[in-house]
Amino acid sequence: MKGNQKNLRDTLARQPWGPVPGLVSHEVGHGRRETRSIKVIATDGQPDLQALFPHAAQIAKIVRRRTKKGAKNPSVQTVYIITSLDHRQATPEELAGWVRGQWSIENGLHWVRDNTQSEGRSQVRTRHAPQNLAT
Repeated sequence: MKGNQKNLRDTLARQPWGPVPGLVSHEVGHGRRETRSIKVIATDGQPDLQALFPHAAQIAKIVRRRTKKGAKNPSVQTVYIITSLDHRQATPEELAGWVRGQWSIENGLHWVRDNTQSEGRSQVRTRHAPQNLAT
């Protein structure tokens, strides 16, 4: 859920996340320590969610806490997910893996462009040429 949809994001943030058990993972590398947690709630029996998202079966809240080496305070990012997959089709572990995998796809795409196509060294800067070369 993008931050530019304030009402929808606020509705998701107001859900009863506190008592929901969560799944937590930790990772150290690339000069930082990162902790990710995911909590998942079924939308059935929640009229406010069903009115906004009639085909949604689950919503999830992912919180990422990242501390860079030498930093005192972590950066915190909260992301909400809406899915039509129910708990039998998508467990919290699977949802977390899919979200994490999305970044691998994004990063891999940019690595290919930068390294195999030398996109980062391109001198093309005028009109539509950069966009045309990127596709």
